[in-house]
Amino acid sequence: MKLFLTITKKKLAIIFCIVVMIFMGSIWVSSLKVSLPDGSTHAKRMVYISGLGLDVDEESCTSKETQIPEKFSDVYLNYNKLQKKGGFDLSEFKGDGVTVYSYPVKNSDKILTLIVCDGQIIGGDVAETKIGGKMTEIRKY
Repeated sequence: MKLFLTITKKKLAIIFCIVVMIFMGSIWVSSLKVSLPDGSTHAKRMVYISGLGLDVDEESCTSKETQIPEKFSDVYLNYNKLQKKGGFDLSEFKGDGVTVYSYPVKNSDKILTLIVCDGQIIGGDVAETKIGGKMTEIRKY
């Protein structure tokens, strides 16, 4: 039994277009993952914070080195839900070392936290410092 497949120029052009669209789509999707805000320097973090509409006390900034856990506890799962509201996703950084920067927000009882990995802001929040205070997400852009 012989099987013949006839491909016309039109069909070949359509197949080529589909392959190109799939390729371009995969490039676009992969670029979304790396388009995180630049937090590599104090000045760049301050530009980002200014874009959030916050005025923070730069002089009172603290930082600490930590690691995103490989396996998320319920606390981390809930915190990551908050991150996702802002366009971030910490699950992409499981096991990675990060620096956590904390900035008191001027004229309020709030703290801004930025989580930075390899010079990119990968998450953060704004939290009230009072007992039972509310925590809100920050925006990725």
